[in-house]
Amino acid sequence: MKKIVSVLFLLSTITIFAQEAIQFQDLPFKDLIAKAKKENKILFIDAYTSWCGPCKMMERNIFTKKTVGDYYNSNFVNARFDMEKSEGREIATKYGVRSYPTYLFLNGDGELVSQNYGYMEESMFLSMAQNINSPNNKKGTLKERFEKGEKDPEFLINIMRLNSSSDFDFAKKSFRKIF
Repeated sequence: MKKIVSVLFLLSTITIFAQEAIQFQDLPFKDLIAKAKKENKILFIDAYTSWCGPCKMMERNIFTKKTVGDYYNSNFVNARFDMEKSEGREIATKYGVRSYPTYLFLNGDGELVSQNYGYMEESMFLSMAQNINSPNNKKGTLKERFEKGEKDPEFLINIMRLNSSSDFDFAKKSFRKIF
């Protein structure tokens, strides 16, 4: 009986712990994009590899924090992909992922909203997410905003930075608008 109580306690502790962490969806990439669009949320992708030390530290030290889980679970559709396996390879190629961990934030059209790298402490990881989740990043796709003539230099620089490795022609167009 004592053993059963111990096992039940352990299982309930694991369940509570898991609910506090970021809840990563295990869906195909196209379904994640569709879900983000339907829910009017940004898709957060943790782009990792199995051998990456900082990736493992993020998984163990940051993704499990209650404050991080609460914010990400409420505001994003969350997913993880090993960049060296199956769909991860395609995602890495499409978005120019070359270092790990990389954090991709995509809108419901699959366009890059932001791309960030490396191990981050909890406060920095949350601050990055809050900035990315700002209303400015939900005004429409980057291309729509660009075509409508948005000329804010910060916006145009962001397009160049986000698209220089995945859509060079689009990045070049925004560069020309600045200068």
